[in-house]
Amino acid sequence: MSPKKQKILIDLEKLNRLNAEGCPVCKRKFTLGETVVIAYGPWQGAKYIHENEAVFDKTTSIYYELKEGAIMYDKKELCEKIRELYPDIGECGIDVDVDYDEAQKSWTVNLKKDQIQLKHFLEDQDAELCMEGKQCMSLGLEIAQLKDNIAKI
Repeated sequence: MSPKKQKILIDLEKLNRLNAEGCPVCKRKFTLGETVVIAYGPWQGAKYIHENEAVFDKTTSIYYELKEGAIMYDKKELCEKIRELYPDIGECGIDVDVDYDEAQKSWTVNLKKDQIQLKHFLEDQDAELCMEGKQCMSLGLEIAQLKDNIAKI
């Protein structure tokens, strides 16, 4: 089974075959005409789950079980949004890179200009505000601090 970005409508054959187990995420039975995807989760291999129980990872082109509190965007999208909210990052030659830190349960925003580096932890709630197009106040302060440090050199 290839879990590439494909949505599948439950037909009678799939309904009969899959409803013995049901959806491994929500435990509900599937219904005729419902949209499902093939996804990975804590179970072995890929399984059919309800579309609303899955998130599509653009990096790997695979659906995964949507866990409560899971991130609904990827690092590229967050990085692009930060650049959009703070266009002076590119103008000043400040490099920005983001990664999700599982241990901290937050995004790590790495700001770098020449030999000066700042690492900022962006909590999920703040990252959501960024993705909604609102200012990321704590990140804005870090960017201002980095620009100030650069100006002192």
